[in-house]
Amino acid sequence: MNKSLPYTKIPYADRLWSITTGCTPCSEGCRNCWAQALLRRFPVMGGTEVKLWPNRLSQPAHTRKPSVVFVAPAGALFHEEVPLTFRLEVIKTMRATPEHVFIVLTKRPERMRETMCCLSEIGSNVWAGVSVEDQATADERVPLLLESGWPNLWVSAEPLLGEVSLKPWLDRISWVVDGCEGGAGARPCDQDWQHDLATECRAAGVTHYSKQHRWSTADVAPGYGEIVRPPPTPEDLPFRLAKWGPAE
Repeated sequence: MNKSLPYTKIPYADRLWSITTGCTPCSEGCRNCWAQALLRRFPVMGGTEVKLWPNRLSQPAHTRKPSVVFVAPAGALFHEEVPLTFRLEVIKTMRATPEHVFIVLTKRPERMRETMCCLSEIGSNVWAGVSVEDQATADERVPLLLESGWPNLWVSAEPLLGEVSLKPWLDRISWVVDGCEGGAGARPCDQDWQHDLATECRAAGVTHYSKQHRWSTADVAPGYGEIVRPPPTPEDLPFRLAKWGPAE
């Protein structure tokens, strides 16, 4: 096992922390899950069943360069099969390595809220987010995210399977990502959904990043004449990536 965290091609992160792997579906957004497909293809990564990796708790401390770390990209830290004691150990590790920024994402915000209730504090270097795919899941999950008590909040609308408005909550969210579904059997994503969400975020002064789209060119959204945001830059996100180097 590598002592340090591995690098990632995710545009808004530097490294991955696979502290848990595997998951079970909980909504329509899970139907074509890329992570499950990857784990089925490469079972050496841990398989699709939920698995904990306590031997990886030391990886952030062994990663010398301050980095933005995506937590459990092919797993679910807040899954029902992940014990509270282990979740607390993970958060304790995040708090003990303030040189890194940790990005956490879940479809189970009720367990995120439960975890926070067992903490006296959490480091400001942790960004907690929920994944939504349509308005129904946004209406269910975003309020629970806001109730969780975590200091830095974001939303990932990916895969975007229907129109989503986050307007009621944008005064308490710092960052929004959207993206269409990819891979074989991908379901359609209307460009209007992404455009409207981007416009909504811009009006509220909230950072927005479109991670993946199906527009006919990589630069311009047809019919809108607006430049599609390229890969994130230091000015786009509320934190810096190690790959950008030190702040000027």
